[in-house]
Amino acid sequence: MPKTRTSLSFGIAHRGAHKRAPENTLAALTAAKRAGALWVECDVQLTRDHEAVIFHDSTLDRVTNGSGYVSQSSLSKIRSLRCKKEMVPTLLEWLQCCLELNMKLNLEMKAHTQRQANRLANCVWRDLEKTRFPLSKLLISSFYFGCLAAISKKNKNIPLAFNTDKKIPDKTIQQLSAMKFFSVHQHYPLLNQNEVARLHQYGFRVLAYTVNNRAAAKKLKSIGVDAVFTDNEKMYGMI
Repeated sequence: MPKTRTSLSFGIAHRGAHKRAPENTLAALTAAKRAGALWVECDVQLTRDHEAVIFHDSTLDRVTNGSGYVSQSSLSKIRSLRCKKEMVPTLLEWLQCCLELNMKLNLEMKAHTQRQANRLANCVWRDLEKTRFPLSKLLISSFYFGCLAAISKKNKNIPLAFNTDKKIPDKTIQQLSAMKFFSVHQHYPLLNQNEVARLHQYGFRVLAYTVNNRAAAKKLKSIGVDAVFTDNEKMYGMI
């Protein structure tokens, strides 16, 4: 059975509209929708008691009034903290809010060991099933290949994306192609017309992060980049 077809918008809201509300909060998600975003990107990782929360950093210090590692903190502790006035959402809450707003989601899984990746995949798949989140509105990405292998075992039709800050060797590209990955997400200075064409030859969509300058975004589009992750709300509606 082929992978679920996923259609992209060019400008993807990076961690929600976090200039209007704290990043990766439901307020930032809602603000992104109001600003015209069709797609949003967020990060998911596990707490000490193996609950999935929407959070980017490995530590709580930068964006909350707490401290310590997310992976060493319980869900109850994290829920007692505030990102300014906002709560850290669970994955289930985020998925439900996306459905209510009719937004498409790039969910970045964050783990560092295969054991963590397997546990996170279990939680992600559980919540996707619980909310009946359409796979046509979903793209799951990670810098850690083990996360993508783990979630693929739950459902082979989930659209997958490999995140990297390096040029991808041919051997890795062939591996991703064999697993029918939907896209590759790269740091935008790595991309040029030849590299984009190389990735397109294997059938991948090419997404660039994090692009906040409109002129840079237009140049990337001109060389074939399919979408960009951005903090610039004026780029959400770019065609």
